[in-house]
Amino acid sequence: MYRDSPDSGQRLHLPQLRLGTPGDLVAAIPALLGFTPHDSLLFVVLAPVSRAIDCIGRVNLTMPDDNLSAKLDDLVGLCLHAQSSEVLMIVVCGPAYTLDETALPTYRELAGKVSAYLHSHGICLRSAWATAEITPAGRWWSLFDDTVGDVSDPQSSPVAVRSVVAGRPIHSTRDDLDAIVAPDVSMSHDVGAVLAQCRTNRPDLDDDSPQARAATARDIERLLAAIEAVAAGETLTAADLAEAVTALHVPLVRDCMRDLVHTPLDAAANQLWAILTRAVPGPDRAEPALLLAYWAYVHGEGIVAGIALDVALQAVPTHSLAQLLSQALRSGIPPAAIAKLGATARQTASELGIALPA
Repeated sequence: MYRDSPDSGQRLHLPQLRLGTPGDLVAAIPALLGFTPHDSLLFVVLAPVSRAIDCIGRVNLTMPDDNLSAKLDDLVGLCLHAQSSEVLMIVVCGPAYTLDETALPTYRELAGKVSAYLHSHGICLRSAWATAEITPAGRWWSLFDDTVGDVSDPQSSPVAVRSVVAGRPIHSTRDDLDAIVAPDVSMSHDVGAVLAQCRTNRPDLDDDSPQARAATARDIERLLAAIEAVAAGETLTAADLAEAVTALHVPLVRDCMRDLVHTPLDAAANQLWAILTRAVPGPDRAEPALLLAYWAYVHGEGIVAGIALDVALQAVPTHSLAQLLSQALRSGIPPAAIAKLGATARQTASELGIALPA
């Protein structure tokens, strides 16, 4: 939905889903997000006509929230892009906020404010619920009436089962997702020590020269070899990582790497981008973090995409492609449209004499 930071959130694209009861919907949230949310305000955007789930987004729950209207403006924008006029809301209160009979009026007041704001933009808050935690023993309360019910078992949710089968882990907390990009201080030091030499060893060539084209082809081959090494379970050295991230600074090389998504090297490539994001210091983190974000975005993992884009833009605030992806994520551009960004690189690689895996 919107950026996932202390005061904002993130859209997650989904295949259209239908869930039968509020308890089923609440139980499906960890699988839909990829982690179990706490102290969160969640919005479920319903697709027009089918009223299936189109996307889900999260913001940190803040009571009271002086920034609520700004968050809802982003939600309105997403609804307009999805041509949706119906939204569901789920409040996950714990552990920072309590939920009991005495606290319910506060959350009902919040639901009323959200409903009024959305209504002023032609959007209906169809239903709203609150729960203290998403566990099999959890309870949910309607924020529109006195209905109460049990949360279904999150691990038995059909969405959770499908996520496990698809190889998408469900993390226990949002912090687990942050760990994907958390710097490895020791490795970062080692890689930084050899990065300067890697740059020095690279000749300064005209982009259109035969020598430059040959160097680009070598960079692509070097990265493919590194990805295959990761796939084979090998540990890359600091020098290997420095060479890899240096190659990614060549836009044509980076663009060719994007075309590895949905190929047999998809998972290993994603793993390499995560390794590089953790292991590379300073501004050099931007390129692998961008690829990590692209991979997550194309696979519908909006939360991870937002986290990785934050890293890329912190490393290089003016990175144009990271800015473009960030805006696309906030605007609700679907993954299939983003995947087309990598579709043009295969021909380029072929012209360099390299056949990327299909």
